[in-house]
Amino acid sequence: MSEGCPELLLNKRPKPTARELAERLAGFWLAAETVLHRTLEAPAVTRVGGFYRHRLGASPQQGGWPVKTPTVLDRLFVHWAAAGDYVDAEEAMVWAFAAAVSPESVAALYHPDPLMPFANLEDATNADRRRKPHGIGRITGLTPPQRAAPARGPR
Repeated sequence: MSEGCPELLLNKRPKPTARELAERLAGFWLAAETVLHRTLEAPAVTRVGGFYRHRLGASPQQGGWPVKTPTVLDRLFVHWAAAGDYVDAEEAMVWAFAAAVSPESVAALYHPDPLMPFANLEDATNADRRRKPHGIGRITGLTPPQRAAPARGPR
């Protein structure tokens, strides 16, 4: 991972080991649950295609990158349904998911609040945008270079 993400941080500490990173991700894994990630972006084929093209550590994708980390990806399926009001649908999905997670799964989590599928990093259904406190930073590859301020002409 350090080759693809040389700036990777864990709890703001540079260069975590693969074991440390795996242990942290395992702390968010919901082994008894069937939902890995939920999204409402349309069209679904665009979002799913983005996940297939995404290379962990070499892409600017900010959300959902954990979906690329499980070793069981070749055994997973994408399920989708159309929704008229996607904001209400997402909020209903968030609450339904949290209500269905077993107490045993919650007890095994590194940090259970906010409770959301493994690969979701934030709950975008409300104004406070609760974020999963995973402590993993700069996972999306090199920090983009800063744009230089435009040169000012003579005054």
